[in-house]
Amino acid sequence: MKWSAIEICKIGVEVERNGRAFYLKARDKVADEDLQKLFSRLADAELIHEKTYLQILERLEIADPAESECCYDQEYDIYLGALADTRVFTPQRTVDQIIAPLKTPSDLLRVAMGFEKDAILWLSEMINLVADDEKPVIEEFISYEKEHLAVLMTELKKLSA
Repeated sequence: MKWSAIEICKIGVEVERNGRAFYLKARDKVADEDLQKLFSRLADAELIHEKTYLQILERLEIADPAESECCYDQEYDIYLGALADTRVFTPQRTVDQIIAPLKTPSDLLRVAMGFEKDAILWLSEMINLVADDEKPVIEEFISYEKEHLAVLMTELKKLSA
């Protein structure tokens, strides 16, 4: 299987859209005003990330597609395929299906932390597959996701105290 920066960005757009949808639904599910504001801020951040992916995607689609293709050894290709196939949001697992059984703010925060961890893992691998001039953008995404994870962990600790 060949991967391209275009495919990577399309998956990034999907992940950010689904993350935003999750945070908006999480916001609507909690009564605590501080948590509502937190989930709103995270949803807004996901929208910014989506727009950035779309801008990169637009540049890549204009460029020569052959230059954006990346090939790997078979073992690495299988690993990347597994990462893509096990994303939290897939056609088989919608945001509504994921959020429905979550009953407490702690549940919502733990699931959100899992999403952020998945994003960090995905981006950490994808950074090796984009052009050098796009790496700083991916590094910036990784730092944002780490920041989101830290904020979510802090909120979870507050609830557990």
